[in-house]
Amino acid sequence: MMTTFTKQQWIVLVLLILSKFLSTILWSLQAPFYPAEAERKNATPFESGIVLGMYEIMVFILCPLISTQLPKIGAFRCFHLGFVTSAISTIAFGFLDKLDGRYVFIALSLVLRILEAAGSSGVFLATYTLTNRLYPGSVATVFGIIESTFAIGMAAGPPIGGILFELGSPDFGFTTPFLAVGILMLLVSMATYRLLPRDPIYQQNNISKKNKKYRISESTIGITQEDIDESESPNFGFFGLLKIHKAALYSVVGMCASICVGFLTGTLELHVRQFGLTPFTTGVLFLTYGGVYASTGFIWGILCDRLRRPEVITLVGSLLVLTSFIFIGPTIYIPIKPSLALTATSLAVFGLGLGGLYVSIYTLILKEAKTNGFPESSKTSALVAALWMQGISLGAFIGPILGGILLQNFGFQIATVSIIVIFLLVSLVVAVVMLYSDSTQLPPSETKSIS
Repeated sequence: MMTTFTKQQWIVLVLLILSKFLSTILWSLQAPFYPAEAERKNATPFESGIVLGMYEIMVFILCPLISTQLPKIGAFRCFHLGFVTSAISTIAFGFLDKLDGRYVFIALSLVLRILEAAGSSGVFLATYTLTNRLYPGSVATVFGIIESTFAIGMAAGPPIGGILFELGSPDFGFTTPFLAVGILMLLVSMATYRLLPRDPIYQQNNISKKNKKYRISESTIGITQEDIDESESPNFGFFGLLKIHKAALYSVVGMCASICVGFLTGTLELHVRQFGLTPFTTGVLFLTYGGVYASTGFIWGILCDRLRRPEVITLVGSLLVLTSFIFIGPTIYIPIKPSLALTATSLAVFGLGLGGLYVSIYTLILKEAKTNGFPESSKTSALVAALWMQGISLGAFIGPILGGILLQNFGFQIATVSIIVIFLLVSLVVAVVMLYSDSTQLPPSETKSIS
């Protein structure tokens, strides 16, 4: 448990949290001002939408590819190569407003978003691999804490971008957000380079006595020989994991949860205009579900570590999301008038359910990999993280598109019916899986440590 963490483990956890926060901000930092800049370059809304959505699509594509190579690259090098790549491409993105010409602007925007996504994919996968290595008895708990940071970063990206844009206006408004975040990432990378544990092949004979006190030792992080001599069997590759029906199913559930987030990103502001809110109040409302998710994610993680059936958390999370979308409009079938209080309460319930879904899904995919004979290795950790990330990123891409189309044609209250139907099906499927699962379950201690 967390009370037994060493000082070094706490230091590394703080660095992983900060790194995840900065990498996640890149998903949405430019949302408040990039479309306007693209419009000034005569780009169409469709073109700027493709640029913003390119991040999620590339994460979806690159995660499986990086996960299969991570054992060869090493978690330490993968983390730092990814983090520095994201930082440099973010800084470069800040100078795109100096370019003339629509096509050059859009083309370089796409290239830099692809580099940002490639770097962040490496950081995310390495982070989850290090989590499994460093905290073998509390994987779900630590994952819950780190994923709380993910929620904060996603929600905080637009307001942080907007504030920095205002501070830099009028001459450097577009540049300031990217330059500030990119430089901060480079500074954090210096700390992580010194303090994160090295991969075993580099760590054995190359750490001086001076540095040993800062790095977690090989014995502490639980590295096994399998981390170096990784099996290349195709049965234990990404498609082998995807062939495990339950693992694929849980990834789809994660995609559905992420669709909800994207749905609200594209529709909530239009729905709450009827309440006459200021832009600041609207921003705070967006932070409601992220704040609840962030403050409860570690609790869901503790529960997943302790329960024999983490599927229970998935079912509870699904029902909470279902309930929140029934009342957030409220849907046309509920004879209640829309109100700010009802919307805010529904968003809080949604954040609670979202945390339970994200944390339990990762735990369950990890469990299914273990049950189906995947070796306890860094490669398995990376593959599990890749499958989880694929579902999340694909849902983040689909959600705004689905929400925008339905909102334009039917309005918010009817549009929410689509999410209600999705999570009625998700809840039903998860309940059926629980009822018909094998009665013999792995004890929690056997599903926690894939190092």
